[in-house]
Amino acid sequence: MKIDFQLTGGFTGLKRAVEINTDELPREKADYLLMMVERAKFFDIPESALQHIPDDEICSITIDTDERSRTLNITGSVAEIKLKRLIDYLTNRSRYTKHKKYE
Repeated sequence: MKIDFQLTGGFTGLKRAVEINTDELPREKADYLLMMVERAKFFDIPESALQHIPDDEICSITIDTDERSRTLNITGSVAEIKLKRLIDYLTNRSRYTKHKKYE
């Protein structure tokens, strides 16, 4: 499973990102992350449940498996608790990135 996570926006406008490939993780960590995705019911969350609040951070999570792929863009503060745990896990593993300047 591959995960691309980005956290952008908010008051400061900073961006955090991380890419994770469970094939490259130790088995324990990979199993834990797979369990978190399953418990969050990531692939079953209806689009209508996703809300956006102005000036809040937006989480973009793309998960690719052998069977399916999905991207969710969600405001972290309104995420369901199980999804929030996944967002927190990914946020803790992300790093700040620089914004590209437009010319």
